[in-house]
Amino acid sequence: MNAENYDFVLNIYGNANMDNNIDDKDIEYIKAVIDGKETLTKLSDANNDGKVDERDIEQIKQIIDGDEKELILIDSANRTVALKTPIERIVIARKGAEEFTILMAKDKIVGIGDDAKQNNPDIVRKTGVDKVQSVGNFNSGSLDYEAIISLNPDLVIATSPSLKKGLADKIPGNIPVVALDCEVDPDLAFQDEIIKKLGYIVNEPEKADEIINWRSKYKNILSNLYFPSFS
Repeated sequence: MNAENYDFVLNIYGNANMDNNIDDKDIEYIKAVIDGKETLTKLSDANNDGKVDERDIEQIKQIIDGDEKELILIDSANRTVALKTPIERIVIARKGAEEFTILMAKDKIVGIGDDAKQNNPDIVRKTGVDKVQSVGNFNSGSLDYEAIISLNPDLVIATSPSLKKGLADKIPGNIPVVALDCEVDPDLAFQDEIIKKLGYIVNEPEKADEIINWRSKYKNILSNLYFPSFS
C-alpha cells in the first residue's frame, strides 16, 4: 500500500507537486514547470542549486530508485539539511518516538540514549538495539558528545528543542544533525510526515508506508469503536 492518500506534505526537495510522496508525478510536474505550465513550488528545485532544470528530474529519478547521492530536506526546526547518502550509521540523541527509527533502521543504529532505551524497552530489546553503545541521557541533559562523535555517525537524529539548547553546536559540522519532532505533536498527520521523511532518509519509504497504514488502520478502528456514526 502507498500512503499517497494521507494528509501531509513531505518536506523533501524533489516533492515538486507538494503531496506526500516522491514519484513519477513529481517528474511530470517538473517538466510542466520547465515548460511554464505549472507553478514553481519550494520543493521543485530537487538538488537545491537555485534553478529548475533537467538535473532536478535526474535527482528525482535517483530518489525514486533509492540511489541518490544526496537527500535534501526541511527538518522540524525548519532548517534545510543536505544529507550524503546512503545513511549507514545513525545516533539517536533524543527521547520519544524512537520506535519508528528502530523499526526502519535497527541495523543502522550505532548509538542511542539511555532514556530511549527506558522509554521503549520492549522494542529496543527485541530488535537488539539495547546492545549498541549508549550516548548518555537526553532527558537529563547529559548526552555524551564525545561518544557521539567517536561513533562517526552519518546522521544524528535530534529534536528542535535540543537544537535550541545548542546540541548541533557541540557536534562537528561534517556530522549532519536532523531534528525530527515526532513525539512533540499529537497530530497524526504531523507524525506521519516525520515517519515518511525518515523512511526516505534510511531508504525505506515502503516500510514507512506500512507503519503509516498500520497506524491509520487502528486509529480508524478506535474511532469507530468510541465514536460510531449513526446514519
